[in-house]
Amino acid sequence: MVSFAPNSFPGPSTLEREGPYTWLEINGWHGGRRGVRKRPDNTLSLLLDYGLSGYLDYWEGDVLRYLGDGVTGDQQLTPTTLLMLEALGAGTACRVWERIRPNVWYDLGWMKFIA
Repeated sequence: MVSFAPNSFPGPSTLEREGPYTWLEINGWHGGRRGVRKRPDNTLSLLLDYGLSGYLDYWEGDVLRYLGDGVTGDQQLTPTTLLMLEALGAGTACRVWERIRPNVWYDLGWMKFIA
């Protein structure tokens, strides 16, 4: 299990976080447990948890490496990865929610896909 010391967060030190929030609060905005969801207003919402769900997303400097669907091998074009690919092409921003430990979430704000 991944755990971070209080006031010690992954990612760039300049990253502004809002929270903490509970899963109930995040689920109300995100709308489920899937990592990437398209909301009714056509915005995207992304859940980030640094391996708590089995996906080892990580920061490389100021860039978040979000691994998409599948934990081994090449990525497959699934409905979720298609959402990310379309957002990349359109320059659509995505709301990012970060889980630091069970039921402790932070809002990282809006980010854009770059690759």
